[in-house]
Amino acid sequence: MRSWPRSRGCSIGRGRVRAASWSCVGIIVPPGYTDPVQFRSGNPYGASRVAGDGPPAEVTLQAAGHQARRVAETAAALKAGRR
Repeated sequence: MRSWPRSRGCSIGRGRVRAASWSCVGIIVPPGYTDPVQFRSGNPYGASRVAGDGPPAEVTLQAAGHQARRVAETAAALKAGRR
């Protein structure tokens, strides 16, 4: 039986959710088809790969880079109070 890491709980409605290494409040920033690399990777939900298939392909690394930039830009805009 696996034990959960020590964490603080976050109240959601009447339930309680454990938040191990991330904040209780979060947003999802999918990359969608906002960059040509997303058409080549074929996954609008974010970069992914199957473990054990060797190193990630170049298109997967490019898609992950685009996703990381999009998250950072969205977080900076939220912090600055922009929409």
